[in-house]
Amino acid sequence: MTVLQIEIYAVRSLKHCVFVFLLKGGKFGTVFKCREKATSLMLAAKFVGILHKQDRRNVEREVEIMCELQHPRLIQLYDAFEANNSMCFILEL
Repeated sequence: MTVLQIEIYAVRSLKHCVFVFLLKGGKFGTVFKCREKATSLMLAAKFVGILHKQDRRNVEREVEIMCELQHPRLIQLYDAFEANNSMCFILEL
């Protein structure tokens, strides 16, 4: 995924955040550091590919579970959206 593609995602689905730089790329996704424009809060944007229907169901289930979890030792999910064939999770750093 290129910076240009990330900027397109930002314009379409996350107008209130600016993507800063790549943190980590791996087998299950790519993580970028981003900054919320209004508060300057630094967040992480994790993009996970959705290639099959089962992948989509698994990712949707992960979002449901993460929305229900509230604990100081767990990373908080701020937002999640679908972009092209990927799901983006906006998480605290």
